[in-house]
Amino acid sequence: MLRCRTLEEYSILISRIYSKILEGISLEQAIDFTVQDCIHDNILRDFLIKHRSEVVGMLLEEFDMEEYIKMERRDSYEDGKCQYRIHVIHTMY
Repeated sequence: MLRCRTLEEYSILISRIYSKILEGISLEQAIDFTVQDCIHDNILRDFLIKHRSEVVGMLLEEFDMEEYIKMERRDSYEDGKCQYRIHVIHTMY
C-alpha cells in the first residue's frame, strides 16, 4: 500500500468507517460521516464527490467486518516482513 496513494486512501476510508462502528455508530451513519470527513480531509476527494452515492451504496452492501480485519492483519504482516528485510540488509552492511 505504501506505493499506491489511492489504495492507501481507500484503506483510510475503510479504517475510519470501522472506527466509527466501534464507537457504536450505525453502519449507514458511519459510512455517511466518513465519506463527508474524507472529502473534507482531501482523501479520495475528487472520486467521492463524483461517485458519492455509488460508493455509499457499495459500502452498505459489501462492508464485511471480518474480511476487513483479515485484510488489516495480512497488510500488517506484509509490512512487518518488509521492515524485517530492510533491517537484515542494514545489519549485513
